Amino acid sequence: MRRVKKGCRTGSKDNFCDYHHMRCSINKGKSAVTHFGSVKLEKVKHLVNVKHALQSNVKNTRQKRAGENANAEEREARAARDKERKRVKLATETDKQREKHLNYHRERRKYLTQDLNSQQQNLQQIAIK
Repeated sequence: MRRVKKGCRTGSKDNFCDYHHMRCSINKGKSAVTHFGSVKLEKVKHLVNVKHALQSNVKNTRQKRAGENANAEEREARAARDKERKRVKLATETDKQREKHLNYHRERRKYLTQDLNSQQQNLQQIAIK
């Protein structure tokens, strides 16, 4: 029965993770010395493969994190721009509403002043007659 430790990424039938379940060259008629030499060689090859896989994973992880950081910076910049646009828009709308409000009161004051002046003139004309 072939057993492979978790995390093995070699995929080759000749490379086993567990020393005791490594394919034995004795079955092929070779001596025990050759068997243990090949076991050590296979183990070293496997460790090298695992090391390369880990280095590749670290490199991929760094690249992925760098990409995520760039995306996060873009998102933050976009959010800041949107927030600033919203603030400017709100300030502009508030200014427009305030101006509209002030214009309404100016017009109303002008109308009331004209009305008061016309009433005073009417009273003066009535008083003169």
